[in-house]
Amino acid sequence: MQPETLEHQIYQDLKTKILRGEPFEYSLTLHNIAEAYECSTRPVRSAFSRLVQDSFILQNNGGRMQVSPKKFGKKPNAKSNLQNDDLEAVITKDLVEASLHGIAIQFTEQGLADYYKIGRTRLRAMLQRISGKGILNYLPRIGWRLRPFSQKELENFGSVRRELELLALRQSFNILEKNVIEQMIITTEALFQDKGKEDNSLHDYFVKQSDNTFIINFMNQNLPYFELLFDWESLDETHARKAVTEHLRILKAILMGDLIATEKVLLKHLAYDHTRILAERQKLKHPLLKIGKILK
Repeated sequence: MQPETLEHQIYQDLKTKILRGEPFEYSLTLHNIAEAYECSTRPVRSAFSRLVQDSFILQNNGGRMQVSPKKFGKKPNAKSNLQNDDLEAVITKDLVEASLHGIAIQFTEQGLADYYKIGRTRLRAMLQRISGKGILNYLPRIGWRLRPFSQKELENFGSVRRELELLALRQSFNILEKNVIEQMIITTEALFQDKGKEDNSLHDYFVKQSDNTFIINFMNQNLPYFELLFDWESLDETHARKAVTEHLRILKAILMGDLIATEKVLLKHLAYDHTRILAERQKLKHPLLKIGKILK
């Protein structure tokens, strides 16, 4: 573990003080903080920059610093304490869930920053990466538009996915590794005993081994949507057990070298009607719907 830098120590100390609602004995200036820590103003300046970025300290046009009233005396938010990768995954999942209501929604950065209790600069970097997955579109001087994912789109996605995954299987069938398939069988059999929990690495393996850039790009682009659907469907133990059973049949057909049998089971497995679970989840209004502007 690397030693904690003075910049990080100052950042954490001031952040904790603000969240606990503890008053400062001096005005917030680079000189005063540097004097308190017996250091130069350089690490203080870096710490202040992070505190401003995370909205703990406000800076006016004249450069004067003051504690943010919204942060003073507030307990740390569980989401805001997550590391960037973890928080980005949470935000992505929330946006995908909201988009599955099939409604076009417009968000302001400030509205989302307030919801997740983080600074706009930190949030903006995450939203830019998330937009690369096709979930959001940036609207200059307005905010972010959430892509609506309707039942019709879900049906179209399912049709395309079936054709592409079948093609991936055909292109990769002769190079699927026996030891990998055998290990997947062992893992899948164990999952069946564990309330039928589903492992979708089998599908990822076909796609990766196909080495087909167009298939891989399509799957990556739409991955957040069907991963979430898989998560929801796995909550239905009956469906999950059925899916795991079909996975075993697919894997054993591959092990026997029978492409036709593998295709038959795979197509049956991919024919699951996702619209039912989507309709059920749409009844649960996501909190993000309340902070965005619904577009006609």
